[in-house]
Amino acid sequence: MRNLTKREKVLLYILSLVIIFSSSMYFLIMPSMQNLDNLRIELDEAKLNKLDMSAKLNNLEYIQDRIIKTKEEINSHSSKFYPYMENNEIENLITDILIEHNMPPRSLSIDDSIKLLDPSLDQSQTIAVYVTKTYVSTSVQGSFEDLKNLIGDIAELDSIRISAFTTEGNMEELITFSIDFEVFTYVDEEE
Repeated sequence: MRNLTKREKVLLYILSLVIIFSSSMYFLIMPSMQNLDNLRIELDEAKLNKLDMSAKLNNLEYIQDRIIKTKEEINSHSSKFYPYMENNEIENLITDILIEHNMPPRSLSIDDSIKLLDPSLDQSQTIAVYVTKTYVSTSVQGSFEDLKNLIGDIAELDSIRISAFTTEGNMEELITFSIDFEVFTYVDEEE
């Protein structure tokens, strides 16, 4: 093997420096840059997560205030309705109202109560506060004046209404009325 000239030695030295530099770039600096990029992505995700959480926390106060206001509204509206009643209690209520108006019932039938829910609510959830509607059909005897007074008094109540009535008979004698009532009750299973 022959001796290397000075020029060849310089070229080999430069080549070795280039190899060392490119190797260090490839094995040290490039992975560090990749790691830096990954850390920046994680930082951006953490900032987004923090922003999302702070928005939720700010929203939490609004939601808690809204829940309190909604409960107050429910309480104010629920006072317009009768508390939940069993069928025998509804029967006693209707019978007392009819007797008070000189129209004793000859027959009375009560259908099952129906839950009245907001259609926008998720029906799969258990709802602890709701209003029920119960249909009551009755047959009574009385005068048109008695019926007029009954209708006037029922119209002032928020939780009972007359949904329909029919008459049988003539004006000179007692008339038989078939009256259909709707009784609304407020159910609060949270209490």
